[in-house]
Amino acid sequence: MSGQPVDALWPDPRTPRQNRALNSLTRNGIVTVDGLTQRTPADLLRIRGFGFGSLADVCDACDRHVISRRRADHIDR
Repeated sequence: MSGQPVDALWPDPRTPRQNRALNSLTRNGIVTVDGLTQRTPADLLRIRGFGFGSLADVCDACDRHVISRRRADHIDR
């Protein structure tokens, strides 16, 4: 799944919060699952418009697809 577009993580129809997460990722050049897995939660939270709700949606989607993600020791708030 790593070469897949990041929008493949969510089924259609998406919830508004899932759409917001996807839009924030693609606006910042994160367009593949591989690109997403190269970021830590702290990296993602630095993206404008990407908050803890979006992070939860991304983590849930990765867990559903059994995609390992990088973990940060702490998340800057």
